[in-house]
Amino acid sequence: MELPCELLPDGGLVLALEEACVETTARRARRALVDGYLAGRLAGVQVEGAIALLGDFLEGQDFRALRAARPGLAGGRACRVRVWRSAEGVSCWEELT
Repeated sequence: MELPCELLPDGGLVLALEEACVETTARRARRALVDGYLAGRLAGVQVEGAIALLGDFLEGQDFRALRAARPGLAGGRACRVRVWRSAEGVSCWEELT
């Protein structure tokens, strides 16, 4: 199964934005991971961690402000966003070049 995001060895992940904004892409990736996990196509601590990380990311961001400040994250162009958990347990993100 092709994953909707790239899972990284450090527990983070990379979202590939194209037409959709960062919020929609994160929601779609989380839904695909949950569906794959529940169907038994995906398993493991890394998948569970990615689902939890995306949930925290979706709950913790002000996406309206984020899209206004960073137009590239509003969709419509190819962009990659890395999401990870800080040492304090907070979801963090950065736009990759």
